[in-house]
Amino acid sequence: MSSLPSWCPEYSPLKINPVTGLEVYCICKKPDEGELMVGCDGCDDWFHFKCLKMPNKYRRLVAAFYCPYCQAGITGKDKDDASKPLPKTLWKRKCRVEECYEPCAEHSKYCSEEHGLQYMRNVVNKSTVDDNEKSAEVVRKMLFVSEGNNGIFQSIGKEKFIDDNIPTDVDPVLYKKIIEQDSGLSQLTHSQDKCINVTMKGIQERITTLDKYIDWVEDINTKLNASQDDENGNNDDESVNHAKKLSSKKRKRKGNNKKAVARKTICGYSSDLSIIPCTSEEFMQLYRDGSSSETQTEIKGICSKLKCNRHHDWMSIDSDQLQQDMETAEANNDRLSTLIKMRKRQLHCQFYEQLISAHLQVEPTPS
Repeated sequence: MSSLPSWCPEYSPLKINPVTGLEVYCICKKPDEGELMVGCDGCDDWFHFKCLKMPNKYRRLVAAFYCPYCQAGITGKDKDDASKPLPKTLWKRKCRVEECYEPCAEHSKYCSEEHGLQYMRNVVNKSTVDDNEKSAEVVRKMLFVSEGNNGIFQSIGKEKFIDDNIPTDVDPVLYKKIIEQDSGLSQLTHSQDKCINVTMKGIQERITTLDKYIDWVEDINTKLNASQDDENGNNDDESVNHAKKLSSKKRKRKGNNKKAVARKTICGYSSDLSIIPCTSEEFMQLYRDGSSSETQTEIKGICSKLKCNRHHDWMSIDSDQLQQDMETAEANNDRLSTLIKMRKRQLHCQFYEQLISAHLQVEPTPS
């Protein structure tokens, strides 16, 4: 059992004031009157920040709180178990911006990107105030980083500077440690590379294959209707040309209009759209040769039905699905780009912070 702080009264189990009948809390044994309080993770009682001599500005930094009685082994779930160490209050790491009392974000020394940039600006500004050799060395290092470019030099500490890639020769050892060996950035970059070069590329290839195949089916349907018009004495060049110009995207939006329903169109479905078995002229010849057969529903693996319920609207369905797949992949790529940008900002802040700190002979705070 440990001793209590000098400002803490002896423990009292009192929970209800015998005079007022009100619930009482804290070391002061007073009711809740709206003051800032924190719950103890050991005894589940509540304590005033003021009574514990804790500044209110620390309220967001409490990770796990244990009251003086639990820390002394007087109360708490394990107070009778001598084999377990006495609990201690745990604190979250504070943002490195001096006036900020928000906890650090995950894998960062700052509560936000904005405060990371602000800290870097403060370090640079502070280093240029004192007219001494250390400041001169920092300025020389900044000039080296900017490669003598006045515009880059003036941008140091600003958002654009943090987003720009760091020259590897500024400090190769530090660059390798902070940037190249960061597993988080490496995983994000690998995921984006896979998204672009595997997922999106694969979807685009399928879209190209589908469009090429649908153009072939459209050409067959155009010839089919041109042949029908010739037999009926009609030469509707305008409708034929219009059919040739329809892209798969336009078809998808237009759907089945009255003109399309009135004209003959084979289904054209195939289980393998990457294979175009013959020219449209050859297909038309095979179609005419077998048109007298009532049982003919397929030519070279292509569904030749004029009205096909089984594969109804398959072109639009496939086009819609591929478009949706591409939009999903593009959204994922945008998300990865944002995450990569955020991670690079964190790493660049760490790099320049440690670079400047080293030349100011200040020990950098561990990550």
